Amino acid sequence: MGACPCLRGIPSSLLEAFILIRALGSSAGGQLAIDPVCEKPVNPHNAYWMIWYKGTPYYFDTEECQLKFDHKPEHYRLAALERHQKQAVY
Repeated sequence: MGACPCLRGIPSSLLEAFILIRALGSSAGGQLAIDPVCEKPVNPHNAYWMIWYKGTPYYFDTEECQLKFDHKPEHYRLAALERHQKQAVY
């Protein structure tokens, strides 16, 4: 099976690095987002459920979590902010 013609000319080392980064997701040096509803980690690079609220992206583990956030966005935003402030290291 041949490579996609659109990939011709790209060094194989660069392609391998890209594939590895995509496979590892944010664990390859990035950060995971935390679902503001269920508090589970979410990879923002491949999250299926995401919305912007007050200029901030929020990523969700499931559609159910996103729907809960949609009904009470300010409640979940403030709860997430409070959790973040408690975890901050000074």
